[in-house]
Amino acid sequence: MYPTKKLGEVCEILDNKRIPISSKEREKRIANKGILYPYYGATQQNGFIDDYIFDEELVLLGEDGVDFLNPKKTKAYLISGKTWVNNHAHVLKGLDGILNNTFLLHFLNIFDYFGIVSGTTRLKLNQSAMKNIPIPLPPLSTQKLIVEKLDAIFSEIEKSKNLLEKNLKNVDEMNKSVLEKIFANEEWERKKLREVCEIKKGKKVNYSEQGKYNYIDIGILRTNIIEQYTNDEGIFCNKNDILIAWDGSKSGTVGFGLEGVIGSTLAKITIDTKMFSSEFIGKFLQGNFDYLNKNTSGAAIPHLRKDILINLEIPLPPLETQKNIVSYLDNIFAENQKLKNLYHAQIKNLDEMKQSFLKKAFAGELV
Repeated sequence: MYPTKKLGEVCEILDNKRIPISSKEREKRIANKGILYPYYGATQQNGFIDDYIFDEELVLLGEDGVDFLNPKKTKAYLISGKTWVNNHAHVLKGLDGILNNTFLLHFLNIFDYFGIVSGTTRLKLNQSAMKNIPIPLPPLSTQKLIVEKLDAIFSEIEKSKNLLEKNLKNVDEMNKSVLEKIFANEEWERKKLREVCEIKKGKKVNYSEQGKYNYIDIGILRTNIIEQYTNDEGIFCNKNDILIAWDGSKSGTVGFGLEGVIGSTLAKITIDTKMFSSEFIGKFLQGNFDYLNKNTSGAAIPHLRKDILINLEIPLPPLETQKNIVSYLDNIFAENQKLKNLYHAQIKNLDEMKQSFLKKAFAGELV
């Protein structure tokens, strides 16, 4: 174990130099300007500005708006050069000859902030609490060795993660290709979506952890896990309805097999199941996600364009054929999902490995 010091004793804290500038003001300032500088916030760069405050290597540690209690989330990051920082990030610099900035960065991302941060819904790390954080402090030469070893290990971990992420994308592309081939059959009758369905937009309702009805929002389209409920009589969907995300960056995302009250960012598509398979049409819409998602309206918040959705031409073979195709696709997607689950598990293992090496580093077990 290494001796410890309080963070405030081994860091220069430059919070008094931070200046927050609204996005509207930044837009005015950068208009028609040639040279721009990065503008940083709690966890990342938030655009550009026409001037700079700092011109050196610094460690930024989120002050608020950070998931402090999730060990996998980034709390601190390194910046360098001419930069501007707002008041949502603490600005730190290791004292010369005492604390290496990258060593500090790694420590701040592994530190357990439980009991240090305050607040409930929006956690905050105030400066006085931050100054009292105990940091292990080996000699500077040892810090540099630790940083070199961690950087080498993390580089290999990132290579492995990048390969797994690529594999995940390949599986998604495989699913997309299968859908495209299935629905490219030109011998089938085609109808526009508006000819075979009714569309109803969801409404805003109150929801909580308890209630009479399942509450369904866009997150559930991805997970199929119900976590919120409502007592409000809103727009109700049953398991034969197709659900589609109407608002937000994931507009066009499709789900089915769910029952409950839908939120205002979703719409339900009701099909006559005596004539058509809702799952068949749902899978057709899934295959058209990119097209629907890229052709939205609205600047700040994208919205699905109803005119594009209802005029999609759907290939409609006989109902029995639709059901057989759904069964065929379900089998393929189930096998591909096994692959995705495997890749996700491997990524999780790599993340845990990274955390393990960080813990060893600051316990004096790495070098």
